[in-house]
Amino acid sequence: MRRLFSLSLLVAPALVACSFLIDFNDLQGGKKVVPDAGTEAGTEAGAGGATGCDAASCDDQDPCTLDSCDRAASDGCKHELTPGLGLEKSWAPIVADTQYRVTLTAGSDAFYFASFFVNGKQADVNLFRLGVADDDYESLRKLSAFPAITGVPVSVAGLAVDTGGVLGETLHALVAVKGSAADAQVWEITANTARQFGVPAQVGDTYGQASSFNYPVARALNGSVHGAWINADGTITVLYPAPLHTKKTFGSATTPASTLTLIGTDDNLPAVLFSGPKNGVYVETAGKNRSAMPECQTAAGSYLSMTAAAVPGHNGVWLSSWTKFGDSFLTTETHAVLCTQGACLPDTVSACKPADSANDQRDSALESVHLAGDAAEVSYTVGLSPALSVDPGGATTTASLTAILAKVTKPLDKSGTFEVVGLPTSVASQPAAAPDYRGPDFAAVAIIPGQPAKVAVAWIQPGPGSSTFNEMHLQRYRMCLPAP
Repeated sequence: MRRLFSLSLLVAPALVACSFLIDFNDLQGGKKVVPDAGTEAGTEAGAGGATGCDAASCDDQDPCTLDSCDRAASDGCKHELTPGLGLEKSWAPIVADTQYRVTLTAGSDAFYFASFFVNGKQADVNLFRLGVADDDYESLRKLSAFPAITGVPVSVAGLAVDTGGVLGETLHALVAVKGSAADAQVWEITANTARQFGVPAQVGDTYGQASSFNYPVARALNGSVHGAWINADGTITVLYPAPLHTKKTFGSATTPASTLTLIGTDDNLPAVLFSGPKNGVYVETAGKNRSAMPECQTAAGSYLSMTAAAVPGHNGVWLSSWTKFGDSFLTTETHAVLCTQGACLPDTVSACKPADSANDQRDSALESVHLAGDAAEVSYTVGLSPALSVDPGGATTTASLTAILAKVTKPLDKSGTFEVVGLPTSVASQPAAAPDYRGPDFAAVAIIPGQPAKVAVAWIQPGPGSSTFNEMHLQRYRMCLPAP
């Protein structure tokens, strides 16, 4: 059986090299999410008449417990912790003729997400807020509702929350908009925690429109939001924080970028990871300090997406991931990047495995967090893996989305561990057919650390059956962690 996903946590040669590998193929078939497993347990065998206990009456509304009847308990109920991701709420899908992409970020008490969609040939971007404990999300504003922005969006909004301001948190959204001119521009939209929007500002004069799945990336580095996007000539613009909004050019028009993500150095300055047009992935810091990333799949192809997640507690250490496809392969690779003394270098120690060149996994999402009360060397990672799998007879293909929660201990030490907490969560699946094998894809994830920690998950998928519409799905989970 083919391996569907590999997650490597590796460091550059300057440190002790280690790796943690997750084989998603072995982990398929994990628990399917339900709001509370106790509601499906049924009446305790033989106990209904004797005790009158119905398992549904034992439901404590905690997604982290398995609830059942127990005659020995004082209240007749037993509540057992089920480690992993516990589904707190799943919302009805947001439907549109076409859904291109969804993005997610987290503030201190709310998740923010954006969708890029088309209805009746009219493209738009919608910004949403979901409180950490709210029963429902709220639509904040559509791009079309801003009088200052004329034209139509050509990307979803890249989102990040600025926590360094004196007036509290500010949501930043970077979106590409095409007006009457052939080129598109990048706009920045901001909103405070009272849902009040500032006047949008045009921050970029050019934007590459080659892929509707790309978008201007926003990321908070040490609390301040930076941005990056691909220009029409294939170079990259990096945007520094307001109010100055300094811009620098990265990359090269001779090697035009096709996908992009933004990371930070150990001194919280922006750096970029980007793919070439058909081959080659690069990491670059200011001053044109560019290095080639290792690739396990070296054949020419096309790049579909790229992302990165910081390793908590280790400033400048990142996990990067990209998806590449060709006539005979689809694969996602994950590699580490170490930024030290203002420069970023890729891990070159770890060897590729045969399945890395074609693992049938695409457009993954990763997010990591350190939780209060844990040792400094302990963090948690949530990974989302959209993947394709073929049945043993080769007659049908299934597109699925699987989530894991993992505990990472001493990631830069040879004795470090990467331990999956509970069972993987089967988030979504549906049949997939040629030529594009569409299914649950382009996942996004964000985490709010707290007691308990909350996780928001979103993704795009086709409507059921032969429907012509698309769906954007949103779920909120709790991290269900065993007692220390």
